[in-house]
Amino acid sequence: MGTNNVGSLQWKQEAGRRRREQGYGFTNDAQECARLTLQHHLMKLAWHDHYWAPIHAPEEILDVACGTSIWGYELLQQFPQAHLTALDIDHVLSRRFLEKEQAKAYIPLLQRLTFIEADAREPLPFQTFRFDFTHARLPEFLSDEQWPAFIRELMRVTRPSGFVEVVTVGFCQTGNKSQALRALLVAAMQDAHMHGEITLGGLRLTDHLRAAGISANIATRVVGQTKQQQRMLLRDIVHAFCEFKLSLARRGIMAEDEFERQLAQFRKDALETGFSQPFYRVWFQPKDQA
Repeated sequence: MGTNNVGSLQWKQEAGRRRREQGYGFTNDAQECARLTLQHHLMKLAWHDHYWAPIHAPEEILDVACGTSIWGYELLQQFPQAHLTALDIDHVLSRRFLEKEQAKAYIPLLQRLTFIEADAREPLPFQTFRFDFTHARLPEFLSDEQWPAFIRELMRVTRPSGFVEVVTVGFCQTGNKSQALRALLVAAMQDAHMHGEITLGGLRLTDHLRAAGISANIATRVVGQTKQQQRMLLRDIVHAFCEFKLSLARRGIMAEDEFERQLAQFRKDALETGFSQPFYRVWFQPKDQA
């Protein structure tokens, strides 16, 4: 097992995966890059667009917890006048994505992109009213206590006439109320809380918005309405569960053989009875808030 630094972060190699030593449960490597790319295409397939806020010609866009940055590249293609600031805890996933053949078309866009390494759980390193459009998709690294401050920070750095948009997620489910899925979810949530995360911000998004002083409507989209969506979603969720496997065993939450047994049963249940997951989207203008 080796350890390396990325900025002020400590990362380690564990069972062939690159993982942060503390404070973040997910890996940061080629496999995670592939999962996030799949997830991006699944979201686009489900929502039929990259955003819902009525933006027209934004000049400064911020993508918080950008991951691979693929969302931002596609926004830059759509808005040739725009500049994108992509923020994440480190640059590894974004660099790995650019090594892929499918990313070659995005290389010319790098001149309109600035990458910032920062922890989105801390105050954002930008001046007030900086951006026309501020976006955060699946910031599931946040705890309940961190969500309201996070939303207020998104609003602070956005111009009053600009837009803030947040996408988050709820519990996945199979058609037969799989006990294996329930066991995996309970174990993953228990592990996530030990990391200081909640992992499913959509479950309390209304409460988080209210605590942040935000009044806005939340749109819901259930992903898994077609066989194609179900196949993509199942790949995403299985990969996400596997992110917890070693941590669950190390913490005594679920042994590895039990994890594999439950995961195999969950796959069987999902394929036999169907599988879906709700996603939640909210957008608002700072000038409309108190």
